[in-house]
Formats: sequence, structure tokens, C-alpha cells
Amino acid sequence: MKKFYLFINGKTIGPMYLSDIPVHGATSQTHIWYEGLPDWKRICEIPEIDEALSRMQEPAPPPFDAESFGVARKQSCCDYPGTPPANDLFPRPNNYLAESIMALLFCFPLAIVAIIKATKVNRYYDRGDINQSYIASTEARNWFIASVALGIVMLLYLMFF
Repeated sequence: MKKFYLFINGKTIGPMYLSDIPVHGATSQTHIWYEGLPDWKRICEIPEIDEALSRMQEPAPPPFDAESFGVARKQSCCDYPGTPPANDLFPRPNNYLAESIMALLFCFPLAIVAIIKATKVNRYYDRGDINQSYIASTEARNWFIASVALGIVMLLYLMFF
């Protein structure tokens, strides 16, 4: 079996088998030598090797079709103009707005912060900043829980003291 040598970027690489040549990034303009060849030649000058390498080259992957993977949804006639399509991979996070408004009954100052955080969730999601919308959702939830907890502590304090 023939052993081949490549000359790439000023370095000789080899010995290797024919099947190893594409791994090293050889193109039809790469210089090659094997025993029995009088001098280095470009791969394109040796039709048998050039043809064999063209068959071994990996084909380019097909273009990405988002719809076939369920990433995108087509706009329907019911969508408002300018509304971004729903993102099936990252659903809209809970904004905790209703819960934050209910928390106003327990602790007014902290509930205001929770409401402000809750209004940012949808704004980030609609802009396409999915990561930031999930962060805002977590912050809104934390402020809601803090306002309810502080409200309960204050209520218990008033009941027992």
C-alpha cells in the first residue's frame, strides 16, 4: 500500500495513507509525494489521487431549515403587525405581575419593586433577549416572595405585640 507525504505550510507531513490526506486539510493545490513519483507534484496534477480525494471530501451540510426543527412559527392572520413570532424553544417566562399586584396588600414598598421587575419580563422577551427575560422573571419572583414574607412578619408582629 502506498504511503503519501504532503507539503503544507512549509512542513512535510507523512507518511500517511490516501484516506488520511483530507484530514490534514489537503486541497487540489497541495503538493504530494509518494515512492515512485520522481518529484513533488500538486494533487491536481495526479488525476487518480485528485479524483479519489474529491470522493472522500465531506459534502457541505444542508442549509438549516428552522421550521423543520420547530424553532420558528409562521405568522398567522391573527398576529398583530410587528409582533415577533412565538419562540417554541424558549416559552415566555412568568412575569409575576398579578402576584406582585396582590402583594401590595402585604408590603407596599417591596411590592412596588416587584411590579417594576415584572413589567420588564415581557419587554425583554419581545426584544428577543430571552436570557435577560428569564433573569427578570426570577428577580420579580424573588421580590414578590420577599414582599409577602415581610408582610406576614409585620402582620404577626402587630398581632402579638
